[in-house]
Parts: sequence; C-alpha cells; structure tokens
Amino acid sequence: MGLNNSYDKLDKKFEELKKSKSTLSLEDKEKLAEYEDLITERDEAIREKRTLEQQNLALNNQLKNKQQEATNKDKALEKLKKEKDQAELTHQKALKVKNGLITTLNQEINQHKEKVKELEKLLNVDQNDYKALKKRFGDLEYKLSEARGENKLIDDKKADIEELAEMKRD
Repeated sequence: MGLNNSYDKLDKKFEELKKSKSTLSLEDKEKLAEYEDLITERDEAIREKRTLEQQNLALNNQLKNKQQEATNKDKALEKLKKEKDQAELTHQKALKVKNGLITTLNQEINQHKEKVKELEKLLNVDQNDYKALKKRFGDLEYKLSEARGENKLIDDKKADIEELAEMKRD
C-alpha cells in the first residue's frame, strides 16, 4: 500500500511536469521522457507481475488438484488392494472347504468301493451257495421222485399182494 501511495505521488508530480512542459529545459525534457519510459516499464512490470501472480495461483490450484487426485487414487488403490486381499482370503477359505469336501467324498467313495467288494464277495458266496442248494434240491427232487416211484412200486406190489391174498382167501 505504501508503494502505491509513492507511485500516486510520483504520478501527480509527473502530471504537473507534463503541464508545464513548455517551460522545461532540454535536460528536464529528457529526464521527463526517461521518467515516462520508466513509468511505462513500471506499469508493464506491474501488469506482468499480476499476470504471473495469477498464473502462479492457477498453477498452485492445479497442483493442489493434482495432489488431491493422487491422494484419492492412492486411497482407491489401497481400498482395491484390501478388497483383493480379502477376496483372496475368502477364495482360499472356500478352496480349503472344497478340498476338505473332496477329501471326504473320496473317502466315502473308497468306503463304498470296499462295501461293494465285500457285497460282491458275499454275492459270489451266496451265488455259490445258491447253486449248491439248487443242485442239492435237484438231487433231492430226483431222489423224491425215485422214492415216489419206489413207493408206487411198493404200493402196486402191496396191492398185488393184497389182491393175491384176497384171491387166496376166496
């Protein structure tokens, strides 16, 4: 603010000098021209300074925005890493459970295979027993039919004997 007051005072003095230009000496006129050039340079420097300050402010804002974007991306990346790690843990747990189920199922399959083998053995024994019993049944049926045949012969002979005995009685 103090610098602007000094410039304002100099500007007023400069305006006064311009009005009285016709009464100035050649040396004062040259100094006045130099002063005008300095004022022009000063105004250009002030404008350039303001432009640079605005550019600096804009760049600072862009930098802050980029830093915020980088921070947000870092946070998002960390979140994704945590989610990935959690998903991996969940996947590993599920895989462990599935592997346990597979192991259990394989054990059950093996148990069933053993049971099937045992049942096949029992079936073979039962089939052999069945065949033996069937053969024995066939043999017994044959013997029964022979015995029936013999019984019939015996009955026939008995009937013949009874008939003969009756004939003899008569």
